[in-house]
Amino acid sequence: MLILPDAQKVAIIDPRKKMGEEGQYTTHTGSQEALETVIGDAREAGMELRYYYTDMSDGNGENVPIKVIVTEIPPYHVQPFHTHSNVHEVSTVLFGEVVAVDSDTLVEANHQEIEEVGTVVKRGGSIIADRGVRHTVANFSDSVAVFITQNVLPLPKGEDFEPDWK
Repeated sequence: MLILPDAQKVAIIDPRKKMGEEGQYTTHTGSQEALETVIGDAREAGMELRYYYTDMSDGNGENVPIKVIVTEIPPYHVQPFHTHSNVHEVSTVLFGEVVAVDSDTLVEANHQEIEEVGTVVKRGGSIIADRGVRHTVANFSDSVAVFITQNVLPLPKGEDFEPDWK
């Protein structure tokens, strides 16, 4: 059985800065005590937080090829639009609600349009972002939204997913 260890890395995203601007995305590693201080300061400042779980192994000590990310999106924050070239992104809302949208033309500042064309995803709902599709998630509420994301590699062409429930 796989149990998530403490996060190996924490990223802090400053919603006041544009994607690629210095200080917009910073990563932190270190002891859990040091990370807790960084996380507390970032929460107080209204930053987006991402907890990365990448170095995982199963009960036999074998590597598990998965990346899990837990994200806290502050109120009235829109993540930068982005795409993924190698993975499908599967996210499930744990707390709050978010608006998910695919768009080749919208920008983060278009709050009204994002709300109009996006889909509200509430606690327990999931979002699947396909490879190569430009997308984002926004939190237009007055409380923090939290979701968990798994990056999933696609099956090779022509292969079917084999269920193995026994």
